[in-house]
Amino acid sequence: MDIYDTICKRIEGFMKRDELLKEHTYIRIGGPADILVIPENVEDLRWLVAFLKKKKVRCFVMGNGTNLIFSDKGFRGVVIKTNKCFNEIRVAENKIFAGSGVDLMNLILKSAESGLSCLEPLAGIPGTVGGAIWMNAGAFEKEIKDCIEEVHYIDRNGEDKEEKMGFSYRESAFKKGDIIIGANFIFQRRERPVIVKEIEEIKRKREEKQPLDFPSAGSVFKNPDNKFAGEIIERFGMKTMRVGDAEVSSKHGNFIINRGNATSCDVRRLIQKIRDKIRKEEGIEFELEVEFVDEK
Repeated sequence: MDIYDTICKRIEGFMKRDELLKEHTYIRIGGPADILVIPENVEDLRWLVAFLKKKKVRCFVMGNGTNLIFSDKGFRGVVIKTNKCFNEIRVAENKIFAGSGVDLMNLILKSAESGLSCLEPLAGIPGTVGGAIWMNAGAFEKEIKDCIEEVHYIDRNGEDKEEKMGFSYRESAFKKGDIIIGANFIFQRRERPVIVKEIEEIKRKREEKQPLDFPSAGSVFKNPDNKFAGEIIERFGMKTMRVGDAEVSSKHGNFIINRGNATSCDVRRLIQKIRDKIRKEEGIEFELEVEFVDEK
């Protein structure tokens, strides 16, 4: 019995061989994974991770794939999507527990409904709570870590842990291989209409500035100290610069959009052109915010 058959017999959920990863990422790029698994409960996920570790099979855990760019050749191993098995939201006074599979916007709306304020500046950011924690998502001078009391996760040894740890600008310690289960968020009381108004205003600003009508992986580069990557790119006339079907958005310089059939290779080459230009002209080394996932 091979690994795929063993997984099929042991757990519930979606499983498929050679599933195209572009069907599971916002930028619509990525070749076939050997196996894609979307488990439906925590117990199955725990078993799957332990089983793959025992068999020494490479795996990659993802949420909704909002800021991921997989290789055009796909992924040799097992890709696990967790957006189906951690969907619980619990409200208790001024705190909310949200599972990592919860849509971030749903958490923000739930907190607003409860008259709880903290996450409004992140309104409109796509993806799951787990993905937002994994990359310490932020906007308008607020990061998700600012609202977290503690994170529930499974560490690399399969142990359950609860703590707040290792956050920095668009980074977290969880990128080293931990699996986020969810988090306790702490809020401040505020009038519900005021919260809702701020959410709508943030969403409006995002819609005005970002190319939401094209597939993308969100902001490509981290902002350098006290500067905005998009403004620098625009200043050097690189909007609409294109490699294949990958193009710097005419609406926002820090977004690369997929105009139809862009490949990971197209995006990498376009990123390199931007980096080379900014290094030469400004002496700034742009750091990536998007995450590339290699074939092997």
